[in-house]
Amino acid sequence: MVIFILGVLKKGKRLLQMGGVRCSNQTGHIIMLNLNFSNLEPLRGKLSPFLIDLQYLNYLDVQNNDFSQSQIPNSISSLSNLTHLDLKSVNFGTNIPFHLGNLSSLQYLDLSWNNFNNPENLEWLSQLSSLRYLDMSSVNLSKVNNWLQVVNKLPYLSSLHLESCNLPSIFSVWLVNSSTSLHSLDLSDNSLTSSSSVLQWLFNFNTSVVKLDLRFNQFHGLIPDGFSKMKSLTHLFLDYNEFEGGIPKTLVVCVI
Repeated sequence: MVIFILGVLKKGKRLLQMGGVRCSNQTGHIIMLNLNFSNLEPLRGKLSPFLIDLQYLNYLDVQNNDFSQSQIPNSISSLSNLTHLDLKSVNFGTNIPFHLGNLSSLQYLDLSWNNFNNPENLEWLSQLSSLRYLDMSSVNLSKVNNWLQVVNKLPYLSSLHLESCNLPSIFSVWLVNSSTSLHSLDLSDNSLTSSSSVLQWLFNFNTSVVKLDLRFNQFHGLIPDGFSKMKSLTHLFLDYNEFEGGIPKTLVVCVI
């Protein structure tokens, strides 16, 4: 199996030398496949459907390659042992397949900076109950009004990155439960305004966020005192907005 995969990639020896393939010491099965090498020419074409044969794979990183706006192959959803899936910046296109929700062991998922169609719902995410890290930056979520309700169903999610997602500004915040696991939240570059429901949620329902990035939005006026209600907050990034006046004394513990 190793020979077959490396033969397809045409970079087998270099891949092995750089630690891109790791096998189990006990069984010999491939458990890690890392095709992210910034100093090599990117892979081009489509991700092989023969991934389905790597049933013991728990780590797959293919970021920074070029898959020609093809769809994420269905074979990925059969890799039930995957805990780490990085598909960042690989020029995937069409729709994000719902079958990714079958990866119930997944703890790390990065779908950022691709060319997906605009999704209309993210309900499949709620099936990933072990997820701790999620990055969907650049995925247009303008039609997903319940994005926050969905991510709040992930009990262990600690890091959420939604930069440049065109997030809906107004939603029913009373339908969102308080998050106790979320520590790092990036909502930068979303054209959010001071009337956004996001602020209402952060000020009244969130107690765990330590690092919050709200840069490159359209907040204006005085910096709200509501940030002081976020008792765990230590790092707050508000630059490239339209705030006026000074920094409230209640925020002196934060790095702005």
